[in-house]
Amino acid sequence: AAPGPGVVTTYYLSNNGGLYDKTKTHPWVELDFEIMGNMAGPGGQSRIWTNMFTGIAVEHNQWIIVPFDVTQDYHEYGFDLGDNSISFKVDGVAYRTTDIQNYDDVRSSIWSTSFQEFVSVWGQSSQDPGEGVPDFQNAMGLLDANPYGFPRYAEAFARPKLIQHAAQPRSKQLFQGFSAPEWRDWVAGPDGSRWCENKRYEADRIVDWMVCNWGLQTLCRGSGVLDVGGEPGFLASALLARGVGVTVVDPTWRITGKAHASNDCTWLRKRHPLLRFAAFSREFDERFIADYPRLVNDASVVVSLYGDEATGPALRFAAKVGKPCVIVPCNECVQFYPDYNKTYEGFCEALLHEAYWYGGHFEPVLLDSMPFSRTLLVQNPVGFPHHGYREPGVEVHERGWGHESGRPWTGGVAGPDSVASQAGGASQIRQNTGFMRASDWERLADRDCLHTRSSLSAPFRPVTCSAGCC
Repeated sequence: AAPGPGVVTTYYLSNNGGLYDKTKTHPWVELDFEIMGNMAGPGGQSRIWTNMFTGIAVEHNQWIIVPFDVTQDYHEYGFDLGDNSISFKVDGVAYRTTDIQNYDDVRSSIWSTSFQEFVSVWGQSSQDPGEGVPDFQNAMGLLDANPYGFPRYAEAFARPKLIQHAAQPRSKQLFQGFSAPEWRDWVAGPDGSRWCENKRYEADRIVDWMVCNWGLQTLCRGSGVLDVGGEPGFLASALLARGVGVTVVDPTWRITGKAHASNDCTWLRKRHPLLRFAAFSREFDERFIADYPRLVNDASVVVSLYGDEATGPALRFAAKVGKPCVIVPCNECVQFYPDYNKTYEGFCEALLHEAYWYGGHFEPVLLDSMPFSRTLLVQNPVGFPHHGYREPGVEVHERGWGHESGRPWTGGVAGPDSVASQAGGASQIRQNTGFMRASDWERLADRDCLHTRSSLSAPFRPVTCSAGCC
């Protein structure tokens, strides 16, 4: 570590890209060894400031004392990350152990593997405003009093198992901070039931939006819709209930405990035996695409709602091959927000930039009255009108379009009821529930006139074409 007053060598883990949010507007998790040159070596010992950040810049700091001068030799600084505790280790010895059972954000960061390793050397002079709590600032000292020459250096080497935790049985894994049994208990309660109701409503709105803008014929083509990161299955259930085949790709499929009786895809599949339904407990990556090329390439639409780590792969694949796609970025995954704009809007804009560079034509659409995030990132099917995201730097706009005219929707983003009315469907499709009645689906199906009828079923009975062409 770098010696002298006013300089700190920091080894740390962060789920926030290594940044300290000075605006204190977004939560992040960080684990620190802050090694102060001013605290090194007196009496052959050194004091090291350890810290754990939770929530929005909430500190849990503690001094530890090691029996050597930290500036004179190489030492190993590591974290032992467990289910219920974190140990701060120096040369394999635990000098601090912190209980994390009440810090769900820390536990979630551990098991989602969102931590990254960082090292930094930074300083503070009398001209600087100072960083950290008073105890930290006073112990750090000032560069004005540092007798060593500049620039100051500290050497660091990545060692194996600096970040380590034992592999846990599936029953002990955490999903957004909770185990599967905890999720099952919560989903069965009143708060969980309301959450499930909102998730069902959201999935219904998005599926209705796709049908009314693109038509059932588009969704039912090929191998059906590819639902990336689709646990706990609300979107898949909504698609199956409307007669659209779907394949879910998610490594956590049916192990998180979030499933509810209302989104039992197996039951829906039995009710509609002609529909395709499959689920793969796999990550959506290049290996999956190579293993199942026909399934992936024949997919009608790629959808990823709050896909977390799956958002990027789904978007890049759709952009490369021009596949119709709907992405709803996670509005709670701050670890994915770009360094230059650590907001949800910045995250959406960064995804649009990325899609553009991969040849995609995504654009933002806001769907009103959504319970969680209103933002959809949409790539239209080939031949459908789109506004396009022409070049990086274009502002994120609130836009929608009509199914037939291709003109921007003057009343905001086109919802299922307004689009279906223009298309000649029912004048009042969406009631208080926010999704379509069976008779309205039949009208739209007749209008779309699917020639491959075997793959389509209405929510209650098979749809037949009244136009006489099928």
